[in-house]
Amino acid sequence: MRLLAGLLSDSVRVWYAPKSFRSGDARFPLGAFVVRVSANDSSVHEIVRRRAAAAGARVTALASAAVDEGTDLGSNSVRPLTAPRVALLSDAPISGQSFGYAWYALDQRLGYPSTALDVDAVAGGTLADFDVLIVPSASRGALDRALGSAGRGRVAAWVRGGGTLITLDAATEWLASDSLGLSRLRLRKAPAADSAQPALPERDVPGAMVRATIDSLSPLLAGVAGGEIPVLVFSDRVYEAPRDLRPGEAVINYAAQPRLRLAGYLWPEMPARLAGTPFLWTEQAGRGRVIGFTGDPNFRDLLRGMLPLFANAVLLGGTY
Repeated sequence: MRLLAGLLSDSVRVWYAPKSFRSGDARFPLGAFVVRVSANDSSVHEIVRRRAAAAGARVTALASAAVDEGTDLGSNSVRPLTAPRVALLSDAPISGQSFGYAWYALDQRLGYPSTALDVDAVAGGTLADFDVLIVPSASRGALDRALGSAGRGRVAAWVRGGGTLITLDAATEWLASDSLGLSRLRLRKAPAADSAQPALPERDVPGAMVRATIDSLSPLLAGVAGGEIPVLVFSDRVYEAPRDLRPGEAVINYAAQPRLRLAGYLWPEMPARLAGTPFLWTEQAGRGRVIGFTGDPNFRDLLRGMLPLFANAVLLGGTY
């Protein structure tokens, strides 16, 4: 992903191959990236060499777009990528920690440029110069108050016009609200007091590692192998997918209850509520897309295996 970020930053034209293929002795899993010599200028070889060396990435030379197994690289499924212009929402009411985690992932881990954009600028309509807006963790109510109805309307119009909105942790509750009107994802409500089902605890989960299952066909999972990954739970927020769930929307779900907990403490009622619910959600909104992480994939730069998920959301989220 660092190589891809560097190539896009250097204006190299790159394609994404979502299906596996084999060319000679080289096998490529789901989510390979392709640089076509004919589509770039003569500097492409030096740029790829330099960026690959800096990133420590492996590059394989292919003599043809025709492959020996799988889908040819000239097929319509191989999609061109564009370098997204990324804005990172900052200042109150955004969590300074979550902002810092996201900035560090972009600037230090990926080496990809972003622009810090304060909430007042977004409320004033400064989004036309960007393709991706990342909203770090912030409470739903605080975001609503800071943006106001006019600001929310501008964000919604920008997304429907082709923008990609990425929300992290608590900000995903804002994405999943009726007030924004961009997503069918919803926060799961606690049961009524007279219900036979126990109520959710008033305190957040203090921190637990749990299993999650992945949809390997999603572009947001490019380069992520296996059917399960560990993710961090650090809140009491639980979301539910709509009844009319469509393919590719629930990209990562928490595992079934018997296989959920890996380490740490979960309140006794949490496993039953959390199991099978979304961790990573995406859906189309007009010509744009929304992507919601119900936790923070960049938390303290702790789980390096989560970096491809965040990078894919930023760099590939607007391509499908």
